Amino acid sequence: MEQNLKQEARDLLDASKWTQAEAARQLGMTPSAFSQIIRTNSPVNPSRVTLKFFRLLVEGKSNEPALEKWEIKLIDALHTIPLEKREVMAAALIKIVKATK
Repeated sequence: MEQNLKQEARDLLDASKWTQAEAARQLGMTPSAFSQIIRTNSPVNPSRVTLKFFRLLVEGKSNEPALEKWEIKLIDALHTIPLEKREVMAAALIKIVKATK
């Protein structure tokens, strides 16, 4: 059963077309931790929650266009701002975008 969890993680990585580093970033873990859960010779197994989250990320990815590099940089930068301020900034940006259409 444990091997099946590792295989599921490897299958999801293949389906995602992400590098191991990008998959780790998407899952909020270090590349080293991600490597341990997919390596066959590692005693570390992915949790069912991690696999479910990974599956949701991969399924959502297939339904959406890939983000441009500038979009990823913008999202990463926004995540460094407290949520309350981020929501205000996002609302203002949405108004600007709507006004330019």
